[in-house]
Amino acid sequence: MHTQILGLRTCAYLVSDLQKAKEWYTNAFGTEPYFDEPFYVGFNIGGYELGLLPQENPPQSKPDSVLTYWGVNDIQGVYQNLLEIGGGVHDPGSPRLVQLREDVVQQQRQRRPRRRFGDGDAVALARFHRQVDSQFACEPAGLGASGHDFVPIIPELNLPPGMAIRFVFPHAPSIPVTINGGMVMPAWYDILAMEMEREIDTEQIMASSRAVIDLVEREIARGIPSDRIVLAGFSQGGAVTYQAALSYDKPLAGLMALSTYFATHKTLIPNKANQDIPIHLFHGQQDQMVPELMAQHAREALEKLGHKPGYKTYPM
Repeated sequence: MHTQILGLRTCAYLVSDLQKAKEWYTNAFGTEPYFDEPFYVGFNIGGYELGLLPQENPPQSKPDSVLTYWGVNDIQGVYQNLLEIGGGVHDPGSPRLVQLREDVVQQQRQRRPRRRFGDGDAVALARFHRQVDSQFACEPAGLGASGHDFVPIIPELNLPPGMAIRFVFPHAPSIPVTINGGMVMPAWYDILAMEMEREIDTEQIMASSRAVIDLVEREIARGIPSDRIVLAGFSQGGAVTYQAALSYDKPLAGLMALSTYFATHKTLIPNKANQDIPIHLFHGQQDQMVPELMAQHAREALEKLGHKPGYKTYPM
């Protein structure tokens, strides 16, 4: 049975009971999963993540999808499948798995605290492969959205099966948003007024920008060169991406701004490392939340900074 995969350098398997899957992991590794979403449990073993998902309404896979895994209904089947694809994990009591458990527990004890993006860390998507990923894309979402909202987009890209690329969709923290009556919702920063020149909490957007850069630094530490990393952002996430990419002190592969605006164009201190970064703006002509005029203003601001951004609109 083939379906979609959620995970990072992943071997993943369907299970019929998510709670039992969590218990199995805790018993096998002596600690609770470090990545625990309502629909997903993931944990690192031997440099790979093993994902366990409940078998309720599994998404359908397309032929030659870049995101594929084998679904089974029992843990022993998981082990068998791992062996078949060279996952390197054997019986729970084997010396190999015992050592992996010891390693994971030790790594978790030594793991440095890091800024959380909310209730979870981020959604990571990647094709299973043993080599180090050669490309990385990070895309913060918009106001009220989470990283999960972008997951269905990836299979639609029809990427070549052998392409080693990791997508990371970070979750924004839940904070009160002034324009929505102080309602608490996922947001990268507070919006104080919905004028054409948005009035925002600048300290919060700077903090979110630094958090995105932390994700970039994490990937660099994993062996991905900065110039193989693309930052993209939608709506609020795009405003964060402008700030993060253009102020970053290492050259990036590109910047994609989707239905967004350049909130910090007056205060940005650009870094020469990304003076020549490829920039592409994409916007809907009928966007009522972020009017196209805001994208045009962003393009003009970028041109004043010496950039030559690509600009494309859609009749939507």
